[in-house]
Amino acid sequence: MVKWTKTPFKSYQLYGYWRVTACLVVVGALLILIEGWICAIIIFPIFLLIGMATGLVMWILYSVVNEIRARRAVYSFAVLPLIFGAIEHQVAPPPYEFHETVQTVFIKANPEIVWKHVTQTKPIESKFFERSFSSMIGVPAPVEANTELLSNGKWVRHMKWEKDVHFYGDVTEFQPSRKLAWKYRFEENSFPKGALDDHVTLSGEHFELIDGSYLLTAKDGGTYLTETTHWRVSTQFNIYSRFLGNVLISDTVSRLINMMKVRSETEG
Repeated sequence: MVKWTKTPFKSYQLYGYWRVTACLVVVGALLILIEGWICAIIIFPIFLLIGMATGLVMWILYSVVNEIRARRAVYSFAVLPLIFGAIEHQVAPPPYEFHETVQTVFIKANPEIVWKHVTQTKPIESKFFERSFSSMIGVPAPVEANTELLSNGKWVRHMKWEKDVHFYGDVTEFQPSRKLAWKYRFEENSFPKGALDDHVTLSGEHFELIDGSYLLTAKDGGTYLTETTHWRVSTQFNIYSRFLGNVLISDTVSRLINMMKVRSETEG
């Protein structure tokens, strides 16, 4: 027969404890350098949800069973992080998910003018990346991108971000004033130490930028500029990673194409 405890776990204790616990886990990870600021901020919402679910389970235990049995259950749950931590790398790797992010802007300029700013993006003023979600969590902002014809007859994009982050785009399609497409290429020195969290890159185990393109469509007396990015996530929580990846990419791309809109309409 179920026995109700005389002093059930109070709601304010439930909400207080899981918040404190989640904060302590994140702070602890930062102090011992397991995670950097970017990862800590990104993962914090998940810690809060897990902490809330754990607090709810403990509330149920304290509410429907006697206190002694509940305390024994708590001690049992306390060893679960150690057990799961030991076997985490033994389980099957997370599945790969491939996604597409598309952004479009209308520019009051002809395709030839827009093409100039797409292929030769001079240093970008910081005003285009003020108060963005990416900048608030410490992700470097794009600085410039230039498309160059190599001696072997191939085109390549040189892309630079803040904190000396730099990488390339091997051009796969080059139609002047119409379309520019490329496949991302990263090198060992593309991400200097400290530019991002040291175990995070744009072509790593959990996240990868695959390719991108700009499509220019002359219509309505101007040009529709469409940027498409293909990317991949592979984590144990792909639903959240998918949402976050789309937010970060959309945040960056929308500012880039709006910068091109402003420049094309004002500078010509």
